[in-house]
Amino acid sequence: EHVIDLRGCTVIPGLVDTDLSCENSAELDNRLRGYMDTAVTTARCDRRPTEILEGFPQILYSCPTVNSGTDLDRLYSKKLEVGGIKLGRKLVGVQNECEIRDICRRSAQRGLWVMAYAEGLGELQILTACGITELLNTPDFQIPDAEITRMVTKGICITLSTWNSAHITTVQRDNLRRFDGAGGMIALGSGRAKIPVSCDQIITLVKSGLSLQSAVRSATFSGAVVVGTAQDEGTIMAGKYANLIVVLGNPRKEPSALGRTHYIVRKGKVRQVS
Repeated sequence: EHVIDLRGCTVIPGLVDTDLSCENSAELDNRLRGYMDTAVTTARCDRRPTEILEGFPQILYSCPTVNSGTDLDRLYSKKLEVGGIKLGRKLVGVQNECEIRDICRRSAQRGLWVMAYAEGLGELQILTACGITELLNTPDFQIPDAEITRMVTKGICITLSTWNSAHITTVQRDNLRRFDGAGGMIALGSGRAKIPVSCDQIITLVKSGLSLQSAVRSATFSGAVVVGTAQDEGTIMAGKYANLIVVLGNPRKEPSALGRTHYIVRKGKVRQVS
């Protein structure tokens, strides 16, 4: 039993990193060691770490990249623990609608999320029409209201990367605000940036026009929905894992309090942060 003094503190669910991408397992190990004192309690990775050390976040393996239907066939034949796939630039860049649609259809039949980047409105429209479920990074072009409506109707999530968050533009802030206002789901992911998902991104979302409640949900429950663990985490309630962070202060009065992490709780194991 561990007793925590919560006077002057606020408890929120642990953060979920939906896209932790690395070149190899050794790099992933180093990234995860850096996560030990962060507010991230669950991470979805594109490969397996070489070892699991006590105190690591809960790790979920998924997100390999495919550039063709043949790549998808090879992936299925290996029978890997896959929860989602990324569409590579070699595929999306040529805007091969027929093949993208086929990959999305086959992935949906297996319950897999399909992620992709869009570098222009034309690519985004094709990806939306073909059935992707997650748009990686907030586009730096204005998304028309009609396209936002289509994305929300199809249940597409926008994942804000740590790099994207640190370099966010006025256009991207406006996209996030209008997407959230239309009922769209936003999540957080670190991608290949070596900066972990953090409460700073929640503050960025608030500055973009989201309510504090919506911003926190994007970092917690929405991420759990994306990685498939919403039944076990993402909200604070009886029967779910004790994946929590304790911050000093009241974020409702002072959003910067989110950056003052005092305790991290991963599946009930408490770690104090200096």
